[in-house]
Amino acid sequence: MKRILLLTLLFFLPLGWTLCWGQGDFATKKVFDGKVLDRGSVVETMIAGKQLAAYHLSSFHSLKYAVGNEEAKTVESLVLADAAHASEKETVFVDGQLTYAVLAYLEDSPFNEYICYQSDGTTATLVYMAGKATLDDLKSIFATKE
Repeated sequence: MKRILLLTLLFFLPLGWTLCWGQGDFATKKVFDGKVLDRGSVVETMIAGKQLAAYHLSSFHSLKYAVGNEEAKTVESLVLADAAHASEKETVFVDGQLTYAVLAYLEDSPFNEYICYQSDGTTATLVYMAGKATLDDLKSIFATKE
């Protein structure tokens, strides 16, 4: 019985992690993995499951942090690297700085993936979302601040 339970966990744990955290080839994955920003200065939110059903999402992971340092500039460059591979994208620059980005990765899979970025000059928010939500759904949730 213990073997069956162990085998079940070993099979479903990676599968669940993959569904909840797709981000395999994204440059910004480094940020979400804690390799770019100091975790002590980041507000992190992770949500998965029923709480997101109203938004047609299956996972949501956000990081909010202060801008103006080298790490924040690195995040901006990683977002722009991901933008180069997006199926659809919308970016806004103010005085040469990225202030808003919605990047859509629409594949032939059961869910879409999105990376959103927003900065007001003092703080920035980086979000990874996955689910059946459309780009228009997300634009209304993650509205541009101009």
